[in-house]
Amino acid sequence: MKTFQKEEIKRILVVRLRFIGDVLLTTPLLKNLKTALPEAKIYYMTEKAPARILDCNPNVTGTIELEKGSILEMLRTVKKIRMLKFDLAIDIFGNPRSSLLTAFSGAKYRAGWQVRGRSKGYNIILPPSKAKSSALKVYEDVLASLGFNTPCKHTELFLTSCEKAEAEKYYSVKGILKNDRIIGLQPGASWPAKIWKKKGFAALGDRLHKEGYKIVLFGGPKDRHTTKEVYELMKTKPILANGGSLRADAALIEKLNCFVTNDHGPMHISVAVGTPLVAVFGPGEPEIWFPYEDKKYVFIQNRQKCAPCRKKECEDMKCMESVSVEQVYEKVRAVCR
Repeated sequence: MKTFQKEEIKRILVVRLRFIGDVLLTTPLLKNLKTALPEAKIYYMTEKAPARILDCNPNVTGTIELEKGSILEMLRTVKKIRMLKFDLAIDIFGNPRSSLLTAFSGAKYRAGWQVRGRSKGYNIILPPSKAKSSALKVYEDVLASLGFNTPCKHTELFLTSCEKAEAEKYYSVKGILKNDRIIGLQPGASWPAKIWKKKGFAALGDRLHKEGYKIVLFGGPKDRHTTKEVYELMKTKPILANGGSLRADAALIEKLNCFVTNDHGPMHISVAVGTPLVAVFGPGEPEIWFPYEDKKYVFIQNRQKCAPCRKKECEDMKCMESVSVEQVYEKVRAVCR
């Protein structure tokens, strides 16, 4: 196995192909790399949507966007990577595509985990993570095994002054005043099994509205059906967030007094912009995917005997159905700034 001297490393490629939340969880790794090697140029290879999370990040020199495509498209990406002449490539995704891209990157040092059929292209094998290690701890261990310290342990999302101003303008147009208390609800999720009951979100929104909070309902393009259902169930209609992009929505979330959502990407966005969070967990594993110690970020999970099932779809949804509006309400009141 190869070893390197830090002074050899001038260009670094970090590979994590997806998803939004997963890429956000790697931002401490990027900060720690930049702190250790301030003169190094750090590039990040990921798919188009999560790449936007890294815009304006001072620890990232550039992103290499990769989408699913043909062999020809992959060859074009390899050519682009090789032209950048990386000294160190770190694959923290470990799927067949990321391992191939790392193997063909041309980097002198190529680090990745020992996974059957995928690790032949690495010449630095990362030690396996301990069972149930949090995502942040996994990336700390990656850097430690490469000889880097990890003083930064919090995620980061950098918004521009223009993005923040646009969020203020949007809320103003919607009738939200500067001193209004705002609660954001995002009832969607990438997996159907991760969606808390829609009537729960609606009842929570109505209850908080009665107490004087302005309610803003968030939802991405894939959440339209869920968002519409919650909107129609609410007695007092909420304001619909329409940032128009992932980063615009992040700027709207930053202005909230609290954000309530399920176990998916926007949960991590809320933490990265410093907004108090209540996250509802079902089939997922919060010990891995909710590695946040600050008391203003909390999760609720009524763990069932079948947990963690990690199912994308479930017929009875016991875990989510058992979470009451009262449980979520109490957590919101506890963390709301």
